[in-house]
Amino acid sequence: MEAHSLILNISTVMESVYCPRNAWYAFVGERRNMARSVHFTEAIHAHLAVDEISQRSRSDCKQITGMHLYSNKLGLNGKADLIEWEDGIPIPVETKTGEIREFENFSIQIGLQAICLEEMFNLTVPYGEIFFSKTRRRNTINIDGRLKDKCIFVVSSLREAFLSLDIKSFPRVNDHRCPQCQYIESCLPSCPN
Repeated sequence: MEAHSLILNISTVMESVYCPRNAWYAFVGERRNMARSVHFTEAIHAHLAVDEISQRSRSDCKQITGMHLYSNKLGLNGKADLIEWEDGIPIPVETKTGEIREFENFSIQIGLQAICLEEMFNLTVPYGEIFFSKTRRRNTINIDGRLKDKCIFVVSSLREAFLSLDIKSFPRVNDHRCPQCQYIESCLPSCPN
């Protein structure tokens, strides 16, 4: 398999930043234990309003849910929860469960969506937002050169790691995230490599 023929999904790239081993298991098709993850169940419910493709207008913007995104340059595709068109500029908005918090993988996900939108529409996306379902508040993520460079590096590194077909390229994290992980039975995070 050649590197340029391996199309990565935005959600897989985002997952690799959160937990590299989780991304590996998703890539190779490992069976998930959905019943284990309360967070996964909460996420399904939080995404009900944005998973279907739809379009609606508000007084200040047009909203599109479930929009397909792609970047031919990065070999990337995915689906945005929500794109809000403000004055002709698409703003990606991702839905997350819980209260406002900042994780690097959230920024990477918004950054990758912005890169796709910029390529698709030949324009600049200045920022994106994370909507937190519990508080119903948004956190703004600025799209700058540093974030874009980080996104490109993560995509390139992940593709290289996947093409190596070496699970050792995807280290276990073995921390507070593990007990509710959907892949814990496969990963066995407390076992030595």
